[in-house]
Amino acid sequence: MAIIVHILKYKFLSFIKLNISFEFSNVLKNTGSFLVYSSFAIGAFFFSYSTVQYLLEELKIGLFLLHEFFSITLFIFFIAVNIGNIIVSYSTLYKSAEVTYLFNKPIRPSAIFVIKFFDNFFYSSSTLILILLSILGGYAYYLGLSFVDVSLIFFLNFIPFMLSAAALGIITLLTIVKLSTIVGPRIVLFGLLILYLTSIFLFFNLVSPVDLVNQVMKYYPNVDLYFGEYLPIGLHYLPNHWLSESLYWIARDNSIAAGKYFYLQVLSASLLLLLALVLGMRWYHKTWFYEIKLRGNKTINDLDRFFSFKNHSKLSNLSEVIFKREHHLFLREPTQMFHMIVLIVLIAVFLSSVSSLVKLGGLNIFLQTVIYLSVFIFNTFMVSTLALRFVFPLISLEGKTFWKIKSAPISVKHFIKLKLTPYFAFILFISTILTVIVNRLFSIELILIMLVCNLLITATIVMMNFSLGSLFVNYNERNPIRIASSQGASLSFLLNLIYMVLLIVVFYLPINIYFNNFIRYGESEISYLFYAALIILSIALIVVSISLIILKKCLVRDF
Repeated sequence: MAIIVHILKYKFLSFIKLNISFEFSNVLKNTGSFLVYSSFAIGAFFFSYSTVQYLLEELKIGLFLLHEFFSITLFIFFIAVNIGNIIVSYSTLYKSAEVTYLFNKPIRPSAIFVIKFFDNFFYSSSTLILILLSILGGYAYYLGLSFVDVSLIFFLNFIPFMLSAAALGIITLLTIVKLSTIVGPRIVLFGLLILYLTSIFLFFNLVSPVDLVNQVMKYYPNVDLYFGEYLPIGLHYLPNHWLSESLYWIARDNSIAAGKYFYLQVLSASLLLLLALVLGMRWYHKTWFYEIKLRGNKTINDLDRFFSFKNHSKLSNLSEVIFKREHHLFLREPTQMFHMIVLIVLIAVFLSSVSSLVKLGGLNIFLQTVIYLSVFIFNTFMVSTLALRFVFPLISLEGKTFWKIKSAPISVKHFIKLKLTPYFAFILFISTILTVIVNRLFSIELILIMLVCNLLITATIVMMNFSLGSLFVNYNERNPIRIASSQGASLSFLLNLIYMVLLIVVFYLPINIYFNNFIRYGESEISYLFYAALIILSIALIVVSISLIILKKCLVRDF
């Protein structure tokens, strides 16, 4: 325990030393961050308040359906935190230079494991907790919940819920590495992928939002009753269900019914944490050495099978060197590959389960507009996630050897173009598929105009994240996960969210007019969407221009 306190003390001191500075640039950056975070927190509060108000007062879906929608969202959130923690923990527990340093000191491996586990959780969850608190605040304010109710929900349900996801991630990671010593990493990773895919598809087959809405709406207008008998039995064993049920019963002022779910949530988190710590103490030290051995077994031939430096292509020498270097650096980092596969899987799950919702609104014009915009924003959110995860860290990952490229005979403009091209092409390809599949049920005119808007939105988001990644560059950090979870990345993420809110404002009226004409008269009225596209084009030009100015200044400065 004394060792853990000692490490925590010096981590805190290093944080204070690195983050508190009275230099003008740092004061300006911290003030800007504070203003953006505050604005976003206030915006999330009112967004949450307005959404709950609209669903309950305008659509009159009732408290039961409202909380079942929360349950589905929380399941996706749980999986995202769980998988994210596997990837982050692999980087910090097995590949971090800090861990290597600590292993060379008289510190028990179990102490290192405990420190890194909680370090990961709080490092990557600070922005997430801010968002959750703001959303919970808007929800609680509308329903008139007391401060005690909110505190109980947050500390006895939300925090244990997130800890369960994080602990399960650590357990999964340790199991992966341990099993890899027996049957090899490829078989284990393939089996894990199948397991996750199966569980996600099973969940959405069991809990079909469309079926649930149809069953409950048979009782309209008496939809404010409890319809728990329509929920599958398997759902009662999941943490997302416990959280949504406790919210429901607190909203119904029945603390006794909610208490059962608080108990299950805390008990589950405690058991998973205990299991993670026990496995960490037993397996971490040995698996750390195994992982080093595994990395050492890679040969040059493993990495030279495709786009090898041994063979020449038709590209110019400069282009070929940068493209091949980027390709091999990406392949050599297992977390990059694993994270990319996970995100693609999540996109596939989203397409198979949510795209059919775009016509759930039926003949209700307002509901149809809201559902369409919700799916559209979710697509944009996936684009932002890809850009934040893979584009934001690009300049930081150049590291101290960046001087070699800066001293090479290549212009900044050419370097930006070469560096961004493969990532932009990949993200644009994914976003185009999302746009086509989501809009396939509507007219060809809507598909074409949304494809143009998708191109502009993707270019805006990619350039914004790339320029902010160069502005908040950290050449000392080699871990792409930590770069994408830094303060600068959090600021970039919030700007992405603000941009998405702006998109809703721009698209709401044109989409509403489109569905009004489409549902009432069977006509595809897209003239207003042209005006929306012009606004999106103007925003794209402004953002791309500002991004280029930032990039040119940042990429020529000394370091």
